[in-house]
Formats: sequence, C-alpha cells, structure tokens
Amino acid sequence: MRKHSIYSKLLSIFLLLITLNGFGAEVFFSQVYKGQGNTYVEESSSITILTSTLISSTNVSFVSYDPNATSFNGNNVVGYLKYTNSSGEVVRILVNATRPVKDGSTKQGLYLAVMRVNGSGQPINSSNVVIDPIASPNSISYSGDAYVFVISGQESYFSTNAAASPVNPIQTSSDQVDTFLNSILTSQPVITLSGSLTPFSTCSGTASGTQTLTVSGSNLSTNNITVTAPTGYEISKTSGGTYSSSLTYTPTSGSVSTSTFYIRLSTSATNGVSGNIEASSTGAATKSASTGTATVSSQPTTSAAGADQSNCGNATFTMAANTPTSGTGAWSVVSGTATITSTSSATTTITGITAGTGATLRWTISSSGCTPSTDDVVLTNNSVPTISGSTTGSRCGTGTVTLGATASAGTINWYAAATGGSSLGTGTSFTTPNISTTTTYYVDATSGSCTTA
Repeated sequence: MRKHSIYSKLLSIFLLLITLNGFGAEVFFSQVYKGQGNTYVEESSSITILTSTLISSTNVSFVSYDPNATSFNGNNVVGYLKYTNSSGEVVRILVNATRPVKDGSTKQGLYLAVMRVNGSGQPINSSNVVIDPIASPNSISYSGDAYVFVISGQESYFSTNAAASPVNPIQTSSDQVDTFLNSILTSQPVITLSGSLTPFSTCSGTASGTQTLTVSGSNLSTNNITVTAPTGYEISKTSGGTYSSSLTYTPTSGSVSTSTFYIRLSTSATNGVSGNIEASSTGAATKSASTGTATVSSQPTTSAAGADQSNCGNATFTMAANTPTSGTGAWSVVSGTATITSTSSATTTITGITAGTGATLRWTISSSGCTPSTDDVVLTNNSVPTISGSTTGSRCGTGTVTLGATASAGTINWYAAATGGSSLGTGTSFTTPNISTTTTYYVDATSGSCTTA
C-alpha cells in the first residue's frame, strides 16, 4: 500500500507536468468522429460513425503521452485525443491509438480506443489501480468508447460512409501504428497558430485596440497560409497597417516563418460578435483561436448638467442632469469646494459652498470603450450684503437732509417706502428732497442677485 501510494503521487505529478509543460510529438487531423455506441475494444477492425457523431471541433490532434517524445513508437501508441470544442475549450482524452484507417496505400484516419481513468485523469487497470500505460501496456483497460481521426483531404470518405444508417462501418488496418503516425509527422503540412485572445471591447463606430497572434507553417510546398477573421473583426500584418478580413502568407521552401499579426474589432462591429480567427492551407488541418464575445457599447448620450445656478447665502443646490440612456453618469467637482450627496445620481444635492464663493460641477457620462461626454455647471453662493453705519438727519423748517449708510458689499439703494419700489438714488449718502415734516426713508444693498434682508 505504501509503494502504491508513492507511485500514485509520482504519477499524479507526472501528469501535472504534462499539463503544465505541454506534450511531445503531435500529429494534426481535420476532424474527429465518435464511434456509435460504447462497446469498442482495443483493436477493433471497424468503427461505426454517423453524421451526428462528427464532433464540432478545431485544432484536432493526437499527442504522445510521453512529453519528451519527438516521434511515435510501438504498434499501439498511448496519447491524447486533443481538440478545441465549439465553446473554445481545449478537450483532452486519454486514448490508445491502435489501428490506422487506410484504403490501399491512402492514409485516411486513425482509430483511437478510450482508456479508463480515475477522477484525477490517471490511467487505471480493470481493478481501478493506477498504472503507467507505457511501462505496463498489457494492464491498460478501456471504457468502450472509441473515436476516429480524419486526415486532411479525406473528409469526403468519412462523410460518405457516415449516413444516418451506415451499411458498411469504417474498416481499420493492421498496419504498424508508429510507422503510420511518423510518416504523417514528417510529411504532413502543418500550421501553427499561437497565442490566445481575451474578449475585445470598443465603442460603437470605433475600432478597438489590438491583440496579437502568431502563425507559422511547415511542409506547405507552394501552398499559401490564409488567415481569416470572423464578421466584426479585422486583421493586419502590422499594428498601424491596413486592416482587412483576411491575410495571406506565402511559404519559402515550403515554410512560413513565425509571423505576428494584429486583430481588432472593426468600426462596423456590433455588440456580442464572436467567432474564430482561422489559419488554413491546402492539405493542412485548419487552426483556430477564439475571439471571445465582444462588448460594443453605444455612444453615450448628451450629458447636459443643467443651467448655471446662484444662491444668496444658501450653500445648498439641487442638481438635475440628464439621465443617460446608455452608459453611466457621474458628478465630480472641477473647481472650488463642494460636497456631492450622490455622485452617480443625475438628481443630487450639492452642499459645502461657502458664502461668497462658487464651484464648478461636471456631469460625465461614460460608456465602455467610448470617449466620455461631459457638461459643466457653475454654482455661485453669493454673500447677502449687510447695512451698517446708517445716519439720521434733521433741520428746522423746510429743506433737505443728507443721510448716510455703508454696506458690506454691493450697491446701496435708497427708497421712500418700506416695500422698496423705485430707487431714489444710490451711494453711501443721500440728500432728501425738501421736507417740512418728519419723513422716513429706507435703505438696502444689492450684491449680484442678493439684497439685504
């Protein structure tokens, strides 16, 4: 039990290193079918497929179990069925490649029997004991599921034989598997598309920022690599170059060296656009990279904050800006000292503006990827002037009297009635008309829109 426990832990670490550090020899295919039913054995002479068992996939390959392998070895070759599913997730299934599919000398595909694994993905024997399938190939146990890989260019053979009710299951060959795989490994056209993309975002009518991928190829003969972008995206060989829906790379001596290209959302992109960047070439398995689902925000609506306001000795202002139909709005203080009750509410209260001062408030509407829309409003809290130093006057008989007053700010106005009315004059002194009886005059001061209380 002790040895088995240590062995299991070492094998777990080995599998983890495979996951983290990659795999060894890898052969690419164009499609993968799942065999109908779940009773397949290690070296089945045939496999039944249906049109419905074609898996929606890209980047289909068979990868050696040994991460250090540079080629394949053995009549049965343990490895991973690997592909990217329609959700952009990489799927890996532990399998044993036991038989090629051939028509005479024409390579058509590869039969893969699925191995049993435990909950940690470790291969197990029929007694559920963890094993090393390389060291103990005779201990491998099988789940009953099987798959068949399709070699690029042979798709029609499989689709023709994958009718709703196939009469003749796909026949496998007893040829040596490693010879079959190594001949593909050294001769098949291969495209490598490297890198990954995170979801793009921009504002409607504006191209997004760019992200990059790299593409390369080998054994291409004279066939170009064509890279295409899905609807709503565009690509270019340089960040500041011309963007289009496709790019072409011409091989030199059968190879395309590693080349970086740039991807962005186009100005016509709509919210939610997604798809795959695909690299293809004649005879090579198409490679793809998912763009993710884009966020294309509507342009922010006009951000009218309202008219300028002024108060008289009152530090409280009520704001009522436009509520945006797209994006989000926020109040901020541009200049002066003020306190905003609720910065994200179009209707809010502004306090804290000292009498005799003012503040500029800004209403900003932001939308992801868009230039913010702003509008400013000036708030002025005027001081209310006060009157001091008023004087009275008298004389004997009929005549004029000169009165005086001073104000803390603004203009002094003189009136004949307590309720105001037409000003009799302005200034710190006022000479009355001829008077013969006791007469009362009134005075106030105005500063801006504020008048003495």
